[in-house]
Amino acid sequence: MSVPNQAFNFYTRYTLKQGSNSDEPSPLGPGTFGALSLCGNGASNYEDNLKYGYDGKLAVGDLIDTETGNMSNPTKRAIDYRMSLCSHSPPCSPCSFDPGCQRILLVPVYDPVTIDNGQVKKIRIVGFAAFLVDRVSGQGNENYIEGYYQRARC
Repeated sequence: MSVPNQAFNFYTRYTLKQGSNSDEPSPLGPGTFGALSLCGNGASNYEDNLKYGYDGKLAVGDLIDTETGNMSNPTKRAIDYRMSLCSHSPPCSPCSFDPGCQRILLVPVYDPVTIDNGQVKKIRIVGFAAFLVDRVSGQGNENYIEGYYQRARC
């Protein structure tokens, strides 16, 4: 996943992946929903990276290709898996969470670099942001991931 460069507000819910039927157009352009092509492309590679985390090294300044396609089923399976690993009691919330919880995603914040026919093909990483995944919803064109922008503790 990736999120566009913007001013983030702590403990605010953000849409990390939107569906293709969203009222808001994708900031990456048509057919692109926030996925990055890390160590290859394709839905199974995307699902593994989202499910288990990307084990490569990413740094500010890196140029990364985007991954096109909605990939709703791989998204839902990966996030459902991560959410099932949160066995904390009480369940993690924006103001009370285990820092090692699998619901926390550290995602690249990007600026677009290469745009082709209105679609962002390559991004530059300008930072990283942590989100506590709150929910994954919908199937097909209506697939969304939402989470809260986090800091270490409230």
